[in-house]
Amino acid sequence: LAALLLGLKRRSLIEVALAATAAAYVTSLILPLLFFLASVFVLMGQLAPEEGVTFGFILSIAETFFWANIPTLILLAVYIACREKLRRKKQLEKMDLQDLD
Repeated sequence: LAALLLGLKRRSLIEVALAATAAAYVTSLILPLLFFLASVFVLMGQLAPEEGVTFGFILSIAETFFWANIPTLILLAVYIACREKLRRKKQLEKMDLQDLD
């Protein structure tokens, strides 16, 4: 568990570095996209039971999808927070330039 949290912390720091750059709108979404694709591959690995698709199987798929996308949600939250901070900084710079004129 500690190794998993340490790995997620490292990925979050990478996401902060990518999202903090002004020109990285697309590149900073690469990590969340990779984690989302990994969660889809996890779902593809689940085999349907021989008795057919049941409510329990669908519930299992939904639960697996949720748990596999927690890193995706964390990285998206980091992306949104960094973008908001960058947007505010740009607005303040624009207001400072207007004040100088």
